[in-house]
Amino acid sequence: MKGVITADIVHSSQISAEKRKALLDTLKNVEKDLQKFCETHIEVYRGDSFQVLVNEAGKVVLCAVLIRAMLKSKSWDARMSIGIGDVSYLNEHVTQSDGEAFWLSGRNFDDIGKSRLRITTPVKGINEELVLTSAFADDIISNWSTKQAECIYQTLAGGLNRKELAEQTGTTVQNIGKTLRTAKESLIDAFIKRCEYLIINYTKK
Repeated sequence: MKGVITADIVHSSQISAEKRKALLDTLKNVEKDLQKFCETHIEVYRGDSFQVLVNEAGKVVLCAVLIRAMLKSKSWDARMSIGIGDVSYLNEHVTQSDGEAFWLSGRNFDDIGKSRLRITTPVKGINEELVLTSAFADDIISNWSTKQAECIYQTLAGGLNRKELAEQTGTTVQNIGKTLRTAKESLIDAFIKRCEYLIINYTKK
């Protein structure tokens, strides 16, 4: 089982030509950080859309949160549809690969509407829970400030504790703690762990 994220940048038409290179560089940097957790490939297409193949399905929600956190820290955001399933054809280009994970991700992206996070697995019972939990998580993430997003990213991707993060950003541990609390760090962490548990334990064939 693998995870596939189909995504596009929100309000991409408002991004200047100069900023578009910075956006691409940001996605490349995120991809490097994601390798700490599992093998991940990001491919950008049409300039403002991208697909992510995550080889360990259980890690796909963590990857999605990290990508959005990095984008939010730069004042961008993305709509994401996550599909969990088999991959029947794997091409060197992610967007040319095929299989259940790609179908679920792509189909639900077409219906994502105004929401910015959707997760679909082959198991109906899991999907019913994920609709609710992802809606709550999406609401939290969508309202992160750039500072909150940066702190969440450094905590999750960099493994920094509050003292280390305070030293890196030139602020106090108390300020970092307040930023993480208002960003609902504990709820996002619980969301990631719950999704990983469900995906690993209930989507096995």
